Amino acid sequence: MSWPGVQALLQLRRRGPQLQRGQQLSEAPLSLAQERLWVLEQVDPGRVSYNVHHLLCLRGALNREALEAGLKAVVARHEALRAQIVPSRQRVLQRPLPASSFGVAHFDLRRYGDAEPEGRARRIAYEAASRPFKLGEEPPLRAVLLRFDDETHWLLLVVHHIVYDGWSKDILCRELSAHYVSFARGEAPRVPELLAQYADFAVWQRQFLQGEVLSELTRYWTEQLRGRLHAGQLPKRPDPALSGRRAVATRTSSVPAALLQRLRALSSAEGVSLFVTLLAAYSLLLRGYTREDDLFVCSPVGSRAHRQLEPLIGYFVNILILRSDLSGNPSFRELLRRAQGMVAGAYAHQDLPMQLLGDLDLAPGSESRTLFALQNTPGYRLALPGVEVTEVDLDAGSADFDTFLSLEHDGDQLRMRLAYNTDLFDARAVEQALLSYRDLLEQVVARPDAPIASYGASAGAAPPRSPAASASPAPATKAQPAGGELLQQLSTARAAQRVHLLAEHLAAIASALKGDPAAPKLSPSRSLQELGMDSLKLFQFIAKVKSSVGVDVPISQELAIAPLSVIAEGLAARLMLEELLQSRAKNEFEDSETEVLLV
Repeated sequence: MSWPGVQALLQLRRRGPQLQRGQQLSEAPLSLAQERLWVLEQVDPGRVSYNVHHLLCLRGALNREALEAGLKAVVARHEALRAQIVPSRQRVLQRPLPASSFGVAHFDLRRYGDAEPEGRARRIAYEAASRPFKLGEEPPLRAVLLRFDDETHWLLLVVHHIVYDGWSKDILCRELSAHYVSFARGEAPRVPELLAQYADFAVWQRQFLQGEVLSELTRYWTEQLRGRLHAGQLPKRPDPALSGRRAVATRTSSVPAALLQRLRALSSAEGVSLFVTLLAAYSLLLRGYTREDDLFVCSPVGSRAHRQLEPLIGYFVNILILRSDLSGNPSFRELLRRAQGMVAGAYAHQDLPMQLLGDLDLAPGSESRTLFALQNTPGYRLALPGVEVTEVDLDAGSADFDTFLSLEHDGDQLRMRLAYNTDLFDARAVEQALLSYRDLLEQVVARPDAPIASYGASAGAAPPRSPAASASPAPATKAQPAGGELLQQLSTARAAQRVHLLAEHLAAIASALKGDPAAPKLSPSRSLQELGMDSLKLFQFIAKVKSSVGVDVPISQELAIAPLSVIAEGLAARLMLEELLQSRAKNEFEDSETEVLLV
């Protein structure tokens, strides 16, 4: 990491636009992170990967009116929770719906006369949690209150990820708890005024990510991610059963207090954070499965750098690609030093959204999403006086990742939760990975100066690759014609021929990203939705078009469903507009030059 580069970036931030509260903006653009989620939903409509649900059992004398009033007060306070997502001609916008658009659905289970009402309660909760949001028509939050009897209720909250992150959960629980107490007492809630709304952040972000700031961020990530990239992965099923549901399951374990204390001591001695130590060990575990000395994992980071953003509910998460260098059989201490520099640089440059990373050279099979995080949220839970609040498991989720290892402080231990796509991974393999990871943590704190190859089976639990698998992978199909050759052909082609060239080029890019060199080239009549691209592939497609053609793929509601040939028509129109603008600028310059000469 270049400290002068970081200092230059900090100076640019200080001179850049300041986050200011708008005057009740009637509409605003989506933030770039929101735009990424919205595009993915258009490519795969009906997905519920971004439905975040919390099902709580409330036992005691619940004041239902105070609870509903508290929820409505939180929604009225945070515009993000009532944002309507509306595509326009140029971009996708968010508009705050009136607070009255939100309501709580009530179900009194006693009226059904069921001997075992929990079964019906689960079916109702599952339907609400797994129903896609119509973001253009309804608030991105739904609430359901299920009444078993006077002493037992279930509260279900379902929020779309496009307005919600892990930090937001704490804010929601804290404010709902405070509002409940106030309304139960018959008092007006007293909460500090918000200094901004999420829409203000979205406006600021698009102003900030321009010019020198964007250039410096892009320069850093281009250098950091150059060359062939290999994803760290756990071993998948030999014959993955792709159901299309992307069902997610979770296995848990823990890092006991004594081991956690030793990990902290090692981290402190090496001048690194606990996150860096845990990440380095996880990368070492993945190396054992992939046999790669240069691999990456993705890590979500909450970008709430301004104090005005800390009390806001909203989606402030960016995904960082963290690349580990395990080459040369270093000691674990040396691995920590390498990881520290890499993580520090990534966090200093965390403002660049994933979709702006550019054209990455991903190795075949590396489009998978392996996520890793050490949670640092306050962990606030809903607290209602006189009511016992406990969580209820509800299997209604689906995954937009392959695996996600999340570590969270739980008293004097670390709780490990490894969520995984059940289509791709076997439960026993996931459980074994958790055991191997904990065993590896024991080894690295016991022998931090040992070379990494000396650690036991945990650091290399995968069987040796077959010769075919060990061989260098066949290069992905290249889009033809590419780069300057394509631009040269486009510059001399007639309008219809331009569209044809662009359509063939888009089909070639999509074929390459599918990762099967033996498969026939895709037809330009196919759409991105039909191709079933995941998030990384989709934004690689957009980046490759930008780098080869020189204009952006228009982000619109039709992007997912339009045939590649129709997208090509839009690109051809944009190219023509660019040429007209350049021609006009050239003529104006020549006219002004002539004037000077005449004088």
